[in-house]
Amino acid sequence: MKKIFLIFAIFLVSIALIYFYNKSKNGYETYKLEKKEVVKSIYASGYIDSENSVIVKSEVSGYVEKIYVKENDQVKKGQILAKISNPTLYENLKDIEFQAQLVKQKLSENSDFRKQFIENIEIKKANYENLLKVYERRKNLFEKGLIPKEQFDEVAKN
Repeated sequence: MKKIFLIFAIFLVSIALIYFYNKSKNGYETYKLEKKEVVKSIYASGYIDSENSVIVKSEVSGYVEKIYVKENDQVKKGQILAKISNPTLYENLKDIEFQAQLVKQKLSENSDFRKQFIENIEIKKANYENLLKVYERRKNLFEKGLIPKEQFDEVAKN
């Protein structure tokens, strides 16, 4: 029985030694002190945004024929940056210019169109004044009871 007790005691002592040995480490790693250069660096990705950046876009669509400035050039307000070609827009501009020229010709002082237009205005003005006089007459006749309401309403519609 002494042997069993001795084996058991050795076993307990070895467990206690292992326990206290691991407890004394406290989970710290130790190193030998050496002189080295410490480099502190940070790596990150992202975007840099300037306070003076401007989005440049055209008011019309088309093909860029020529660019008059280079990247990072200083530009002024109103400066032409590029030439944009749009054949459809150019054709529309020519049509509008032609139509404007026709209207100018029609409205010139001695054109037949302008004379006829003025005559039509004068005729419509005379018709309006005539209808206004007829209305006033019928109104007076209706108020005096000389014509029925239907005749007055007929003139009032016009």
